[in-house]
Amino acid sequence: MEPNRSDSRVPSAEQGAEGALVLDTERSGEGPGRGCENPRRFLRFLHADGTLTPVRCHSPNRCRYCSWLTARENAVVVFMDASDDLPEIGFTLTTKAAATAPADFRESVAQAFRALRKAYPDTEYLGQIEFTTGAGKHSGGHRRIHQHGLLKGVPRSAAEDVAERLLAVWLKRTGAHRVEAHALVKPAGAIAYLVNHHQKSAQTPPKGWSGKRFRPSRGYFASPLGDLRNEARWALTEEAVAWAADQALQDAGAWEALGPSAEYEDILQAAIARRRQMPKPELVRVANLPATWNEDGTPATFKLEVVGSMA
Repeated sequence: MEPNRSDSRVPSAEQGAEGALVLDTERSGEGPGRGCENPRRFLRFLHADGTLTPVRCHSPNRCRYCSWLTARENAVVVFMDASDDLPEIGFTLTTKAAATAPADFRESVAQAFRALRKAYPDTEYLGQIEFTTGAGKHSGGHRRIHQHGLLKGVPRSAAEDVAERLLAVWLKRTGAHRVEAHALVKPAGAIAYLVNHHQKSAQTPPKGWSGKRFRPSRGYFASPLGDLRNEARWALTEEAVAWAADQALQDAGAWEALGPSAEYEDILQAAIARRRQMPKPELVRVANLPATWNEDGTPATFKLEVVGSMA
């Protein structure tokens, strides 16, 4: 999703990290389309200024809006983690068959990394499931599953060896010849390698597909993924973070992002650091309660009120 430059909520590059306005990414009226298709009916986030904002469904496989926000969220999660513990290598695994069962794909990934850990025992990985568009010249209209990923615990100098070891297993199991591995040198490169297609509707799963697309190995993240997600969601309530994440996603398809630092990287660092110092919203239960009454004693209007905390 490319930022809308005509929208005053999105700071320009000149504003960058100084943009202190708040954009609530949980709000169902933002983003593509009309917002979240299935917001939680009786839950809201209560902010320090007293405002209430909806809680979205968090279903990226079924809701276009949540898929868009998940792309942002994953980008910030990956960036925060990579800023503290940069993955050494990015990889891509493709498939050849017109249709590959999810269980078969998962087992092929597991076998490939069992083989890789024989040479590099400390290997940890984070994978992102994607699908081709089916519009390619030789695709036959079929949308093929593939995976982008990040590796930790492997020397950057071993990228070529990693590709060869993965390919040896991958080719035997799937028949696919295309396996890539490249050394990473910046946190922005982690975004580029992992989440570069997630925000595009053509790369989301086919209708009816279910399953987790964001797949870390047990030791990949130093902090619990749930905690990282909560921090990323909170960070994204600031426009500067949302803008920089959009820029990262927009630029992620370019190989240049694997090298020199882009302007959005500094903006993202500064904005996340600032947002971490601010109070987080509280998850609360709400109900529509009568606000005014008719002469006959029946409710005339209703108002959304907080009726309890989920803490």
